[in-house]
Amino acid sequence: MMPESNPVLDAIFNRRSVRDYLEKPVPGELIKKIIEAGIWAPSGLNNQPWRFAVVQDKNTKSQIAQLTRYRTIAEKVRLILDLPENLELMAVVALGYPKHTKQKSSRKPLEEFIVKEL
Repeated sequence: MMPESNPVLDAIFNRRSVRDYLEKPVPGELIKKIIEAGIWAPSGLNNQPWRFAVVQDKNTKSQIAQLTRYRTIAEKVRLILDLPENLELMAVVALGYPKHTKQKSSRKPLEEFIVKEL
């Protein structure tokens, strides 16, 4: 049963993984807004450890895309981006405009995920 309308829950339940993007660049200001939203995530002792590398160069994006097939990539991406060793790569996030917007998705029933209720 879906809860009453809530913008955050609506965004979560309606989001879809995008693997095919339009050849339309995302404006730098929008990228910065998305990063700004991301830095508001909670962190232990509010130490805000995250750092971001914004990659817009097509050749560099292509090199990274070839590595992101569920393999161990932190070190290879670090080399491509020439990042210092003291930074621990946590994720590669693709941003763009989806080519297709009518994707459907489903999930297993909630009961399959709850292993115990006390």
